[in-house]
Amino acid sequence: MTTYMAGRAILNAAEDAIKQLLYVGSIALRCPIDDLDFENERVYVKNDPDIYLAFKDIVHGYKYQNGNSVAGPIIGRGNFIMYKLTIPNPETGKGATGRSWTVGAQAVEIEYDTVQHTYRLLKAATVIDAGKVLNPKTAKGVVMGGMCMGLGQGTSEEFIYDETGVVQNTSFRTYKMLRYGEPPDYLVEFVETPQIDAPFGARGIAEHGIIAIPAALANAVSLAAKIDIEQIPIIPEYIWRKKLEL
Repeated sequence: MTTYMAGRAILNAAEDAIKQLLYVGSIALRCPIDDLDFENERVYVKNDPDIYLAFKDIVHGYKYQNGNSVAGPIIGRGNFIMYKLTIPNPETGKGATGRSWTVGAQAVEIEYDTVQHTYRLLKAATVIDAGKVLNPKTAKGVVMGGMCMGLGQGTSEEFIYDETGVVQNTSFRTYKMLRYGEPPDYLVEFVETPQIDAPFGARGIAEHGIIAIPAALANAVSLAAKIDIEQIPIIPEYIWRKKLEL
């Protein structure tokens, strides 16, 4: 979403800066703005590219040979706010609450111990429509980060409260997270359907890596242990108790 929202603002700021550069260039070159274009850090006359001004000569304003100056520093300004959002209907949940919708599929593979009711994470996979992938390594990294968070929620992370609502597990000794060596092999692939209103077609994808991973883990444990998993985190004691109910 940073790419989507900040990117839109940056593009708007760039457009604003370009308009200012062309405006100052038109004054300095004494021609209409429509007759100018820009490329390679310079503003030039379309039908005679040899007539041009370098950006460095106009970004602080332009000074004529006699010392007269026109315009001021070029400062591009841009902003963006998501539009056409609506408050969800309290009864149906329907409403437009964001713009980072996409589709994807996730899966988790485990190795289950039928005696101890423990399990080991082997693989976690995600295929997601990322719009347009601008930086493949970064895109995979943020999705993997989301998957890791989802596995933490599914396997061990849980807040424990007392009867007054005070959190009891306030350290990493009692708030269990995935440790080194516990995460699985991550498999991440992308489908690309550019988002029309996004910078260069990119979608927000980071948090999406979390969404279905706990459910995929629950399905894997359900199949392996032959029980119905109905809550997370899925700890061995919970599996054992569910087995006793059979």
